[in-house]
Amino acid sequence: MKQQDNKYLSNRKLVKSGSLLEIYQFGRDIHLERRIRHIKTEEEIEEAKKFPKPKASQEEILKSSARRAKRMIKRLIMANCFLWFKEKGKPYLPITLTLTFKENIVNLKQANYEFTKFIRRLNYETNGIEGKDLKQSNLKYLAVFELQKRGAIHYHMRDD
Repeated sequence: MKQQDNKYLSNRKLVKSGSLLEIYQFGRDIHLERRIRHIKTEEEIEEAKKFPKPKASQEEILKSSARRAKRMIKRLIMANCFLWFKEKGKPYLPITLTLTFKENIVNLKQANYEFTKFIRRLNYETNGIEGKDLKQSNLKYLAVFELQKRGAIHYHMRDD
């Protein structure tokens, strides 16, 4: 790995998220920058011109964006999993839920309102089971909404 100022040239990238370790290997050296953003020099612009990016269709861009979002969500979950423990020292295990409305709700504001009410009730019930203050918010979760083909909203939720 060669170092230039705040940049490193490498053909590998490591990402650690909790107990998850991702290793990426590229076909050529890439610039791995420390989180300092700067204006590109003429040399960097010329280097980028050597490897022009092919034009992507709108569908490819959306799929790529969805893959990045899923990867980021997975990293967030893994970085935060197993941080909360039961009284006997065992960690709470994460679970995945898909929440779908009985009615065909297509209004995101209404769906979010109903989702928030559901989370409040779930917090109340789980706190009652565990003997904690009933109004305390103890759930640690990550949720994203998704539109079904028919336009209905549903939620994917991961409880950590």
